[in-house]
Amino acid sequence: MTVGQQAPRPPASGPVLLGSNWRDGRVAFWAGVAVLSAALAWTLHHTPFFSEHEVVTAVIAVLTASAAAVFTVTFAANRRHAEPPLVLVADGTDLAVRGGERGDVAFCASLHAQALGHGFFVRLGPTFLRAYYETFLASPHARFCVATVKGHRAGMLVGLVSPREHLRWLLRRRGIPMALLGAGAMLTRPRSTLRFLRTRLQRYRRTWRRHRSAVEEGGEGSPEAVLSHVAVLPGARGAGIGQRLVETFLGEAERAGCERVVLTTLEGESGAREFYLAHGWTEIGRRPTADGRESFAMRFDLER
Repeated sequence: MTVGQQAPRPPASGPVLLGSNWRDGRVAFWAGVAVLSAALAWTLHHTPFFSEHEVVTAVIAVLTASAAAVFTVTFAANRRHAEPPLVLVADGTDLAVRGGERGDVAFCASLHAQALGHGFFVRLGPTFLRAYYETFLASPHARFCVATVKGHRAGMLVGLVSPREHLRWLLRRRGIPMALLGAGAMLTRPRSTLRFLRTRLQRYRRTWRRHRSAVEEGGEGSPEAVLSHVAVLPGARGAGIGQRLVETFLGEAERAGCERVVLTTLEGESGAREFYLAHGWTEIGRRPTADGRESFAMRFDLER
């Protein structure tokens, strides 16, 4: 996970929402469905089966064409993540952090893809990534935070206050749907499939075995919280938003009875090692990611 690099502050004019392509994306999606549906319906209309011009066959042709168009455009759209809106922030005034809501999932997934786009989950497409963020929203053992500036979403954070219990909840409540979404995404992404088989399959098998052992032993939750992902819009960096999000999560972890919070951040410009060291975190070692990249493990001890 990473906060990203600090960008220079823009001129003092307050946060300005420059635009979002979510609405434009929906318009483009349905426009594409309409055009493709019309083309398919016209093609079916000239096939021998639909050439009698009867009402029933016409309805069947339209419904078939519409269903095929929706499926095709959806498949094409799932290849590309939406871009989050651009927000410019002059300073830290009017900054607030609130709990995430269902309407924040698409924003957080697109921001993740933009700011943290090196991950395997990003390569599985926007549908899987949104489902991944929905697990943080639904799990009682996770925290989902959104930072706003004058009502505009500018950053997000997700983390686990009880990693073992969250994993148990995830496997019981969302394991099959997430596995199906991931498998469906990999069917159309052979490179991601090979990467999964090479770097992640054995690790997921070991995680599953540890989970089963923990369930059989009835072990208690870990006093260690995990800060999973945090990101801030590029135009909103430098106003203390990342720091406020992290502080909010540290408070949540302390209230949940955790003794410390851990995270990993990538080496180099993609990571945020210096940011955490400057805010009281301790580096506890290096570890390679599943993709073979170097990362730093960090820890923050909570006062109880």
